[in-house]
Amino acid sequence: MLKKVKKICIFIAIFIISVYATEYMLRYFHYEELEPNITMYDPSLILRVKPNLNYMHETSEYRVTIKTDSIGCRLSESPQIENYASKIMFIGDSFTFGQGVEGSDTFPALLEKMINKKEHRCKVKVLNCSAPGWCTYQELAFLDEFGFDLKPDLIALVIFMRNDFEENGRFKRCLNKGLLNGQNKKIRNIRKVNQSIISCATLYNKYLPRDLRLTRVPNLLSQAMYRAFLLTVDADYFNSFDRSQNNTKRKETFENEMTIMAIKDFYNSASKYKANIVFILLDPSLDLNNKEDRRVMDQRDLLLEFFKNHEYPYIDLISEIKKSNSDLLGLPSFSVDRHLHPEGQRIIADAIFNNDLFKKLAGINN
Repeated sequence: MLKKVKKICIFIAIFIISVYATEYMLRYFHYEELEPNITMYDPSLILRVKPNLNYMHETSEYRVTIKTDSIGCRLSESPQIENYASKIMFIGDSFTFGQGVEGSDTFPALLEKMINKKEHRCKVKVLNCSAPGWCTYQELAFLDEFGFDLKPDLIALVIFMRNDFEENGRFKRCLNKGLLNGQNKKIRNIRKVNQSIISCATLYNKYLPRDLRLTRVPNLLSQAMYRAFLLTVDADYFNSFDRSQNNTKRKETFENEMTIMAIKDFYNSASKYKANIVFILLDPSLDLNNKEDRRVMDQRDLLLEFFKNHEYPYIDLISEIKKSNSDLLGLPSFSVDRHLHPEGQRIIADAIFNNDLFKKLAGINN
């Protein structure tokens, strides 16, 4: 009996040492930390930011508080405006949500300060109704579910050029096949395992000092579950194309078509609320001459042509920022998770605030 106990203790000790050795090795190579569990499952949105959240997110690069209101819109630390003359709603993914910065340092919150500082006689409330990982179809679903109650005067949809096209294609295909709503047993199991990893890591790290927390190893496991999810989803996604043709080209065409369709639906849905709407194109690299980003630039050109042909209001933030920052090759970002730090958020806020179309749609006096 004593030998068995001794073997178990040795095994546990080796296991703990191995886990922490892996953790510190991943830290040395700047592997990303486990993301905070700030989202929840939603039948129509698939995922959404948890409502009434008050969460401290700490990594090696930042320590920020994430607060949300009753429907999951992000709140800033500044006093909330109660008596306002108009309301602007921003919808986007993690870059608009402001992952890595305080709520008051996100560009929607900075815009609210800029507008109200200029417009002394009327107050403007800016809502940040974004969520990490969202694509245009999820942003459309949020608008349909909450737009009527929020009654925005201006709706700004931020399109992240780096991955929105691919995510729109994947989301639409998988939604049609029932792969995202719990009908697929393998995906249900993957989701449960991933949730268990995040919950166990959160509980383990709760009362430990930062140096002893496990953040990289759980994220490695969580990312493995995410890759398993993508492999399951993409297996069906790619099987939908005729293998006798160029799959890559077919995939890109499908993604382009689904993104254009989502934008059309978003515009029509926003029009029902009698609100102004503007589409904002964002990409943090800003390097228009990078050959590796040619696909992204081709998709940008496609959207610009579509907006012009259909007379949809838009702001090409990529070129807007380059005009005022000609030597800037990329927005200031965190080195590990590559999200924008406060200076990058400020540059975006300045570019939007100084845009003539935005001023017109937001009712800002020159």
